[in-house]
Order: sequence, then structure tokens, then C-alpha cells
Amino acid sequence: MKRNFAKISTEQGTVKSLFKFASFVLTKPGFELVKKIAKKALRKFGLYKEIHHNYNEWISGKLDIRVLKKEYYGQIRQVSIQPVFSIIIPVYNPPPQFLIEAIESVIGQLYGKWELCLADDVSPNPEIRKILTDYSSRDKRIKVIFRETNGHISANTNSALSLATGDHYLFMDHDDLLTPNCLFEFVKHINAYPEDEVIYSDEDKIDEKGELSSPHFKPDWAPDNLLSRNYMGHVIVVSKNIMAQVKEFRLGFEGSQDHDFLLRATECTSHIGHIPKVLYHWRIHQASVASGGEAKPYAFIAAQKALEEALERRGTPGTVSHIPETLGGYRMHYQVTKPGKVSIIIPTKDQVALLKTAIDSMLTRTTYPDFEIIVLNNNSSTPEFFQLMEEYKQSHGDIFTCVEANFKFNFARLMNIGVAHSKGDYILLANNDIEVIQNDWMTEMVSFAQRRHTGAVGVKLLYKDDTIQHAGVVLGLGGAAGHVFVNMHRNDRGYYNYVRSLNNYSAVTAACVMFRKEIYTEVGGMDEMLDVEYNDVDLCLKFLTHGYFNVYVPDVEVYHYESATRGHPFQSKEAWAQHEKDFGIFRGKWQKLIDNDPFYNPNLSVHCTDFQLKIDMPGHSGPEEETRVVRPGKSVLVVHTEAPDPDKDAEAHSISNITEMLVNLGCDVTFWAPGLSADMPEVQQLIAKKVEVLHGEEYASPTDGWKEYITAHIDEINIVLLSRPSVSRPVMEYLRAQRYGGSIVYYGHDLGFVTAGREAAANGDASIMAMAEAVKVDEFFMYHSADRVLLTSEEDAAYLKTNILTPVHLIPEYFFQDDETPVPFDNRQGIVYIGGFGHLTNTDAIHWFLDEVYAGLEERGIHLTIAGTHIPESVLAYKRRFPSLTILQNASVSTINDLYTKARVAIAPMRLGADIRESVLKAMAKGLPVSGTDKAFEALAKDNELTYKGRNSARELFDDIVLLHTDKAAWERLSRSGKSYIRRHYSKDNMKEAFKKAFRNI
Repeated sequence: MKRNFAKISTEQGTVKSLFKFASFVLTKPGFELVKKIAKKALRKFGLYKEIHHNYNEWISGKLDIRVLKKEYYGQIRQVSIQPVFSIIIPVYNPPPQFLIEAIESVIGQLYGKWELCLADDVSPNPEIRKILTDYSSRDKRIKVIFRETNGHISANTNSALSLATGDHYLFMDHDDLLTPNCLFEFVKHINAYPEDEVIYSDEDKIDEKGELSSPHFKPDWAPDNLLSRNYMGHVIVVSKNIMAQVKEFRLGFEGSQDHDFLLRATECTSHIGHIPKVLYHWRIHQASVASGGEAKPYAFIAAQKALEEALERRGTPGTVSHIPETLGGYRMHYQVTKPGKVSIIIPTKDQVALLKTAIDSMLTRTTYPDFEIIVLNNNSSTPEFFQLMEEYKQSHGDIFTCVEANFKFNFARLMNIGVAHSKGDYILLANNDIEVIQNDWMTEMVSFAQRRHTGAVGVKLLYKDDTIQHAGVVLGLGGAAGHVFVNMHRNDRGYYNYVRSLNNYSAVTAACVMFRKEIYTEVGGMDEMLDVEYNDVDLCLKFLTHGYFNVYVPDVEVYHYESATRGHPFQSKEAWAQHEKDFGIFRGKWQKLIDNDPFYNPNLSVHCTDFQLKIDMPGHSGPEEETRVVRPGKSVLVVHTEAPDPDKDAEAHSISNITEMLVNLGCDVTFWAPGLSADMPEVQQLIAKKVEVLHGEEYASPTDGWKEYITAHIDEINIVLLSRPSVSRPVMEYLRAQRYGGSIVYYGHDLGFVTAGREAAANGDASIMAMAEAVKVDEFFMYHSADRVLLTSEEDAAYLKTNILTPVHLIPEYFFQDDETPVPFDNRQGIVYIGGFGHLTNTDAIHWFLDEVYAGLEERGIHLTIAGTHIPESVLAYKRRFPSLTILQNASVSTINDLYTKARVAIAPMRLGADIRESVLKAMAKGLPVSGTDKAFEALAKDNELTYKGRNSARELFDDIVLLHTDKAAWERLSRSGKSYIRRHYSKDNMKEAFKKAFRNI
């Protein structure tokens, strides 16, 4: 999270700092900040009221049967998978009217492919038997078995299961209700995620008067939540496959048989889905579980037993205990089976009193035996600080280190330096303003961090008055991310006991957090572009995208005195500008998760920290607008910056190939780029290929003709393929605002910000580095907002998969025809470099080649031709030094093609990036061997059969070119190898298969 420094730094001077803040308040952003703070303060003291909204009224609007029927009949024909549900109800002596209502809620389902399997456990009320017999005689889908002896709920449920023949099993209590759309919502989920084998929904409670209340809006799959309590509750659907593995409900776990069942079921699969809608009403009446925890106390004993056995099955030794005054909640205490050194990393600037409190509390209150403390000195200046460091070195030199890190404050860089200096297996990041208050704090954190699937381990941070400063981080709070349950008392329960229970969150704060060093290295550490804020949340999200679960451990409590070192983050225009920068980068990277935090719930508000119901905005009436439904078909809208042209440049060539491939796959393709006109040859080529082209003044940027087109056809376009954010980001934002129901695919080409960064490194231009940061923000917005991403290199895909949740697919960037016999060796002469010079990396390559390699080649009669666009004067000047050098500025397509057939060797002396890979591939396709560095081949498809090898030194490259230019056998071997490689990876069939895979299920 942001480094929320509450106190003003003493070294800046109190009066000076207050004056700076007052000046800032008079600016527009400062005034807006004050309004925001005042609003939060009023809300804290109950003086600011959100729009009042009655839950019963709200959910009744959501479940309006007219709306549900309209949705059902509008969508059911488009649903390809229509499973049969076996609804399992064990019955034992419920109030008869409640049983009737439960059965009627099944009969009233909009989706009709179900069977109702009821087992009666010898109910003493004869009316129950009469009701069951009557319903089974009227509807053949209703099956009943009457047990001869009372066996309690597990045995009774198993009897009901013996009647089941469906594809999925749904479990329901004998007095509860399903919403009318319940089964259809599961049908939609199964069609969208057919691999999911355990699926659960949100739920609420219904009283004897029919009033709905106490909704439980749950997170997506959260394994630590399930170990702390049965958060999944109702309603549960499992596949037939899972039921076959779990077999039955176990006897001896009555009262918590469902918790035991879910613990075992979720051990059988990682495909666990959640529908964030209330689909189940849990009955509140005397003696029901829903009416209060005391109704069935034996249930909690059974749950403890289920959890202990789960730990044993999973090979994670530990103990289970009740959370005091929280029936239904459990504490997990794991044994430390993987002990290792803990490296505590503390950044600081002076603040001797705070720092001494933090370190002394760690030294005196830590029973864990193996740790070190690393203080990162970031521009400290007071003599007292250096004296304190010297004292710790003298008294604890074996475990204490102070590392000098004197540069402008960058929290992420500081942490990366600290980890680089650490010797531990576990890393514990700690602010300089915390105080440890319990002896087992580190042991508890290690016990969680040691687990294979655990990412970051966060704790409960307390203000000095024992109210909560941190109990987890939810994305979207405050616009990006915020702490939950702030200002509640440390012993409060919070929403459904979340304050007292283990919880998986998307993130936890770095004020006190632990993780294994190996996973920090795995995800690449902290992103140093996030200097001050959100770097810890970003790190947690990288853990999440790597498959690790971040966890909040409430049993570890630490005082946090709200970092005092740097002053308030928004006390000046400069600080506000820094906040805006970090805010923009973070949102650009993680917008999709910010919009829908998987460990929160879309029905909960992001305007308060205590899990309140999300309130409809003023003027909004009725249920929220659902995502639009798109008619089935193969209609594709392609958006790019310019017209596709296989002969223009690499990017236009790639888009041309992709558009042609979509047509070949039978898609109805529409193409839009700003500024197209009917008389353009590229447009005529598209029309000839049966592509509809949006051209003319109405579609010229910055007009909104494209918006009008999308609005008119939004229910017909199945796929929107976007490319390059400069044009595509407004389209993406518009589609999302319109709740577009088709699939948005973003074609990323390469990672543009990496290219820009290389250019900045090539010439040390700070403006280009700033541009790289801006490009990164835009590109990550696109990556996160899309439904799937297309990339062309394994390196780019591997990087992206560590930073986003959107599925990433690899495709060939081009395809080449294999219909040419290469011009033979004897009919060729000289070497050639073909590439645009819009990228400085290409200029760098040619400068290096001409300075370090070419003179020796010229002496041997091996002459170079350079052909490209935007060739700079610095390259043209080499003609005066090398008379044999030929330079063709803006050569025609035919001239370029002649060079591929007349040259004997193509060169690719890249040092900073593979920005001529189209030229490299085209050379291979034409049987022209390429001599280049490793960088020249890094973005190409990996292939062990390709005999190309990078030559990275001037001497190696020189020798390789001479060999290929003079040795006919070596030339022919590499010529054949290149053409064979193109056939394996860059043929039309290769692209076709890659597209089929990437667009599967669309």
C-alpha cells in the first residue's frame, strides 16, 4: 500500500511542512483531497450517511420473476451444455409448511432439467410422509426414499444420494429455498467454465415472515477461509466425478458433515467456481443453525474433527482450536516443519526513537531462534541514528547489518536491495514504526509462509488505541486498493467473523509481511516503477498470478504507529504528482482485478472498509444492467492504427496476415483504423478479400463514427480484436462501459514498453524512459481489460503471465508461403541488412557492425547493402568511410525482394533487441542464411532443430559471415535449416492451428 506517513518529518521543519501543505490545499487536487478526508471523517463518526437501502427491497428487485424469465428465455437457446441436476435433500421432521415451500422452490425453477432426491429419516410427524408421497406421485422427477431407522443427517444424505442419476449434485436443507434462477445460474457457469467441479453461490437468510436479511457475499475460492470456517455454505453444486471420488458423507461428522465434505471435495480438484449472486435463502426459525450458533453445538465439535483430519490428510501437522466467542470459527496452528533463517528488512530515514522501539521489540519478544535484522539507511543525517546503528553492531553484530542506500526514496528499490543482501530463507518486510507485542509472532508467520501454496503472510496491525489499521487489503477501495475494517476494535468480529478468522486476500500490506525468498525471486521482486505507493500490493498480485495465495493471519497482532519518516504523502504538489504516477501505473497493470477483486465480492461496496452492501447510484432503479448477450456467430471487428499491408512494414504485415487468417477461418471480418479512404490500395485489397472496411470522414480520428458503428452492431459482434493502445484503449473503455457481452482479444505484438526502455538505454534519453513508463501503463490496461491476450514470443508471454491473470496465447506473428526454390549460392553475392530505423536499437546495431566488423569484410570483397526507412545521417555518413557500402533509403518493395534473392548472407547484429525479426524470418523463408547475435533470434519460436547459433562478439560474427559467404556446403545447410524452420513454425497452417487454439470456446 501507499506509505501512509501520518506525522510530519521533524527534519523538514514543522512550520515549513505545514506551510507546504497549506499551499497544496489551495490547489484543485489539494482541495479535492481535503474533501475526501472530511467525508471519511464524517462517515467515521456517523455524521455522513450513505444512501439508505433496505436489503430485502434490494434483493427482491434482483429476483423479480419477470426480469429473471426474460433473461432465461433470451439465453437458454444459446446454452450448449444443459446438465441434469440431482437436488439432494435429507428430511427429518421439518415444519410441514417449510418443507412444502422448499419443494416448491425446486419445482418453480426456470431451468427444468432436474431430479429431486429426498430421503426421510423416520420423521415422527406423519404429515411429512404424506407430503413427500404426494409430491412424488405428482412429478416423476421427484424421488423419495423412506429410511427404516433413524441414522442422522450423514446417513440420511447418503440415502438421498443413492437415488441420484444426474450430471451434477446440488445439496439443500429441508426447510430452505432456492431462488427461481438458481439452477440456470449454475448452467450458465458450467457453460462458461466447464472444467469447474465444485461451484458455490452467495446466500442470505429468510425468516418466518418471508423477510430476507443477512446476506453472505463470499469471495471466490479461498482455501484458508475454508480452513477457518465453512465459508462456502449454501448453495453447493459438485460434479458427478467429484461425487465418485468423495463417495459419501461420513458418519461421525453430523452437524458439520457439509464442512467435512467440502474439505475432501476441494482436495480432489483445483477447479472451484463461485457465482457472486444470492441463489439460496437459509431459513431462520427456532432450532435452525441459521438462527444462531447455539442451536446445534455438536456441529462445532464435528467441524474441529473434520479440520484435524484434513491437516493429517494433507501432511501439514498442526492443531485446531475454537476462536473464543466465535462459534463456527477455528484457529489453525501449524507446526514449523521447514525452519529457516528469517531476514527482517527495515527501511528508515533517521527516526531513532521509532526505529529503536521496533528493533528492541523484535530482539526482546521473539522466540523464533534464527533471524537477522537488516536496516536500510535511506539518507539519514542525524548523529543519533549512526550512534544507534553502531550500538546494535556492537551488541548484536552476528545478526545485525546496516546497509547504506542513499538515493531518492523508492520503497520498491529499497526492498530489492534488502533482499539482495539477505541470507534468509524467509523475508520479513517491516516498517520502522511497528512494535512487536507477542513472543510467537515470527513463529506463527513462518508456520504459514512455509506452505507450498502460500504467498504473502500478513498480520493484524493495530493503532495505539487498539483499533485496526490493517486486516487485509481489498482491491478497488479508494480507487485502487485499501485496508479493510479500519478503526474497528481489535476484538470485533467484522463481517461474518472476517476480523478474527484466517482470510485469503488479494494483498496484504508490507508494513509487516513475510514470504519465502524463493518466490520473491520467482516473481522478479518489487516493481521499481512504483516508487512510493502500491508496490507491496503489486508484489502480492504477482504472487497471486503465480498461483500463490496471500493470507491474513489474525492471531499475529502488531502495533503500527503509521510511518512517521517521510511526512504525509500528499503534503505538496510534488507528492501529489508522485501519487498520481503510482496510481496510474498500478491501475494500468491491474485494472481487471481492481474492477473485480476475487477475494471480495461485486455486491459489496468499495466506498467503505467494513463489507457493506454496494448501494445503487442515485437515479438507478431496478436490477443492475446485465452484460449484453451477443448472438452466436463469427463476426469479428479488428481495430488497428493503420491499414494492413504485407509489404509495408513488420506491424502492417502482421495485421495483414491475422486479418487474412480470420477470413480463412470463416469469420465475417470488419476492419477499422483511423483515416482510411476507399481509394487506398490497402483498402481495396481488404475489400477484395471480403473484409468490410470502415472508411471515410465519419470514421476518421477523432470522430466518433466507430462508436456509432459499435453501438449499432454491439449485439452482433462476437469478437473484437484490438491492437496498440493508442487507438484501441478508447475502444476498450467504450466496450466495457457498454457491457459488451462478446470476447475482447488484445494482440500485443511485442511489449512496447520494453522496446522503448531499450531505446532509452541506448542513448540515455530520459524522455524516452518517461515514454516507456506511459506506454507500460496503457499496455497493462489493455492486458488486464481484455478477455485474452495474443503474443508472439515466449519471452514476452512468460513475463506477462507473471503479471496478469488474463489468459495469454502464443501465435506466429507472420506466415510465409513455401512456394519458392531458393536462388542458389553461386548466383548470390554480398551481405544485406534490411530494417527500419525508427527504433534506435537498429541504429545501434548498424553502428556497432560498421565500427567493429565491416572493415575486415570489405577487405575480403564482401560488400554490405543497407535498406530501410528513416535511415539517420549518422549511418549515411559511413559511405565516406566505406566506398563499397550501398545504402538504399526508402527502397521499393520490389527492390527489397530482389535483395533477399541476390544477397548471400543477411546480417542481424542486434545488441539491444530483436527489432528486425520480420526481416530475419523473411530471409529464412527465402532460403537466405542469417548471421546474427543471440538478440536477433530471441523473440522467435523456440526450436532445437534450428541450426542457427548467435554470434555475439565482433570476431565471432566476422568469422561466421566469412564462412557462409565462402563455404557453399555450410551455406546450403543453413539455407535448408531456415526454410524447414519456417515450415514448422511460420506457415499458414501453423497460424491457423494457433488461432483455433487461441479462439477456442469463443
